[in-house]
Amino acid sequence: LVSMTDIVNMAASRKLRDGERPWYLIHPEMQPRISTTWDLITAIALVFTATVTPFEVAFLQQPDYVDGLFVVNRLIDLIFIFDIVLNFCIMYKVISTVGVSAKSTWESRPNKIAKRYLRSWFTIDISSIVPSVFDILPVVGGNSVRGVKVLRLLK
Repeated sequence: LVSMTDIVNMAASRKLRDGERPWYLIHPEMQPRISTTWDLITAIALVFTATVTPFEVAFLQQPDYVDGLFVVNRLIDLIFIFDIVLNFCIMYKVISTVGVSAKSTWESRPNKIAKRYLRSWFTIDISSIVPSVFDILPVVGGNSVRGVKVLRLLK
């Protein structure tokens, strides 16, 4: 099994010619259907989370078994986890200025893409997944975890 770090290091060690990019990188302008479709999927997941989670935390008891809402919530978690992985593979525009003219290029070096994501949204994205652990523990462990229900609102 190859880790994300291994992929980034392998691609970074290989010299890329101008215009060449690793096969797994997504160019937002060359592959707009992927970007648009994924943005729609994550938007639906965010709206679901923003509307259902407060109601669920305030009014519903946390079941000790797997129900339909539990399954839907785990699917939403998988969408957000996949989004984190995907963000390591999305190229971004770099604008360089020379005098009064500006030139834009797309960053295709995986190590630069990873560093940019780690410095920007990564912490927020990963912290939105952490509260899900407290939903899974009572079902897997069989005992209830009290007082952590409010953490789900951090999503």
